[in-house]
Amino acid sequence: MTLAEARQTLPGLTIVPARMDVYREASAQAHAIFTDFTAIIEPIMLDEAYLDVTATTLPSATAVAIEIRQRIRAELGLVASAGVSYNKFLAKLGSDSIKPDGLLVIRPKDGQAFVEDLAIERFHGVGKATAEKMARLGIRTGRDLRNHPLENLIATFGKKGKYFHEIGHGDDSGPVIVDRPRKSYSVERSFRKPMQSLEEVQRGIHSIVDDVWAKSMDYDARGRHISLKLRFSDFTMAAKGRTLEAAFRTREELCVACIGLLKSLGSLPLDVRLIGVSIGLLVQR
Repeated sequence: MTLAEARQTLPGLTIVPARMDVYREASAQAHAIFTDFTAIIEPIMLDEAYLDVTATTLPSATAVAIEIRQRIRAELGLVASAGVSYNKFLAKLGSDSIKPDGLLVIRPKDGQAFVEDLAIERFHGVGKATAEKMARLGIRTGRDLRNHPLENLIATFGKKGKYFHEIGHGDDSGPVIVDRPRKSYSVERSFRKPMQSLEEVQRGIHSIVDDVWAKSMDYDARGRHISLKLRFSDFTMAAKGRTLEAAFRTREELCVACIGLLKSLGSLPLDVRLIGVSIGLLVQR
């Protein structure tokens, strides 16, 4: 549930603030451990990464996972889950299914059987909208996806249709990509009480721009495309985007662009519960 829903359900809920600096430090320490086992690392989020350990000197990939989990516990005082398999998709599924502190190995002979009874919503790469579209096609499990004709998947989902066909068979041809270039970044925030004036919404945008600007500093990247998203109490949404002639250079330029997008949305229901700002078409400083 959203934070606003949680507060409504339990008015006395204590909200613990995020500590992003601590999370980033722990992430860097964990990734330093990874590099002792392989240089082929694809970071996904602060707390996730794919590792290609084909060339490991240890007896097996499972042995690598065991060693990494032991070191994370000993050196960082944290628990970690790991999925070990012959492709990224199954490794991710394995890790997700054994959280928060486990290890699951999916061998080649077991891959197809592992996915066939899984609900399609659990498949990495299948979001809510895609799952709903698949349900309309009669695809609700991995078995349904495996049995659906490839040409129909491509006709419905375009290039991703081939990927969906692969994962329905427990396959994934995607390699572990080192230093994946970041294409965008975003910040969203839900608010406890709906904002009921234009001035409140503008103040909310200002506060989110602070976080977006901090991310731009962290990533050392500005963007040419700016998108603003609003969600209202009835869960309807409004969004607007704009591509600049050049990437924004200052926080003030970013803020002016976001307020401009708000004004371009015209008359809106003033019960805003969520504001999101995303930045695309990134340019390194």
